[in-house]
Amino acid sequence: MNLEINDDQLLIRNSFARFLDDLSSMDRVRAAQSVGFDRELWAGLADLGAFGMRVGEDRGGLGVGTFDAAIVMEEAGRTLASGPLAETLIAARLIGQLGSGNHADVLGKVIDGSCPATLAFQDIVLQPVQWLAGGQVAGLVIARQGNAIVLCTLDDSMRSAEAALASDGTARIDLGRASQVVLVSGEAALTTFAAAVEEWKLLKAAMLGGLAREALRLAS
Repeated sequence: MNLEINDDQLLIRNSFARFLDDLSSMDRVRAAQSVGFDRELWAGLADLGAFGMRVGEDRGGLGVGTFDAAIVMEEAGRTLASGPLAETLIAARLIGQLGSGNHADVLGKVIDGSCPATLAFQDIVLQPVQWLAGGQVAGLVIARQGNAIVLCTLDDSMRSAEAALASDGTARIDLGRASQVVLVSGEAALTTFAAAVEEWKLLKAAMLGGLAREALRLAS
């Protein structure tokens, strides 16, 4: 098994590293700390194709693998990039996998950065009110509702935030009040959603790895 990054992956890493060094400096991270979101950074990440990395090319994405996305997330963690990056990336993937042609406009808005998105990890039938990463700024949430996967549209009346040490824009969201559209239902859909949650965990781990690497560099 070859665990070395190839030339294309090296190009991806270097491109995002240079961008994040410029647009996710400590001063900018501190300035965005109250909501955990930097709009200029977000727009730049969209221009680089970050949010469509795991979306198939036939749906307007880049169609790259999990390892490529993890390389980007490691750089995002290293620079403490402000915004729900892993959540939006995985939400876009799920819309691309489970949505139909009717959801093309929604997917396009997530990929182009105009609509940040996040994930709900608890079934909203059982737990309609949940704390969500990036909930302060997300316009869309992908969630499980019984045996269906639904797309929830949010507005400010549905969210309430509290200061947290994470500074990642976490907010308490009342998904029971959100407009909901079923993407797809059935066991296959639930399996796809569960697999996406596992990929999200991997991407967050990559971010934490990048953060730890930079902390060690600064300490040394």
